[in-house]
Amino acid sequence: MKYDGSVVAWGGSAPSAPSGLSNVQTIFSTNYAFAALKYDGSVVAWGRSNYGGSAPSGVSNVQTIFSTYFAFAALKNTGEVVAW
Repeated sequence: MKYDGSVVAWGGSAPSAPSGLSNVQTIFSTNYAFAALKYDGSVVAWGRSNYGGSAPSGVSNVQTIFSTYFAFAALKNTGEVVAW
């Protein structure tokens, strides 16, 4: 993650970050996927879908994300948890 909130990814197993990804607060990872929590509470995920690389649509108002080897869980401002 760069100082301006944009993201760059590289490596043999690391998929490229989505083009135009910006305003990123924090990045989380599983073994083969990434999830970026943006300052507006939205989430962008990329990488292998069977490792959490495809976040459900409409994930918003997220406070933080937790990750394991295969999955992500997002804690929303309402206390609700969304996992993928």
